[in-house]
Amino acid sequence: MSRLSYYIRSNPSWWLHLNDPTYLATWQNVGLTDGYLRSREMDIFEDSDDLYVLMNAPPLTERQIRWVLSELSSYAAQIDHVIGGQPSCFERIWESDTLMDPRFTQQLCKEIEKRFLSNEKVRNTCIRQLKSPDEETR
Repeated sequence: MSRLSYYIRSNPSWWLHLNDPTYLATWQNVGLTDGYLRSREMDIFEDSDDLYVLMNAPPLTERQIRWVLSELSSYAAQIDHVIGGQPSCFERIWESDTLMDPRFTQQLCKEIEKRFLSNEKVRNTCIRQLKSPDEETR
């Protein structure tokens, strides 16, 4: 259930779609088909024991999916629109994609990639997600 909630809340401006039947149906379908387990973020688990656990977990029931969808409004109410922060899917952790200057974030991730990331798939995912639009067109 946490993974589905994370899948939904990691989308930009997800809270704007809480009352949109099309989005709700899509999110429900993602929950029913385990689509949240096959997202691009799952690439980071390729060499991890967590992948086995996640891929062999029992499917969510419709009731569990309804629970996840119903709790989204309480998460949306906690968003700090001034700094762009929102509750993470981890207890007492807040996250923001806008708090730091994008150039700083990009440079920080490049340094992390250069010094610490040894898994090729993780490194490529990080680089792909952090490229600025003008870099991708080169």
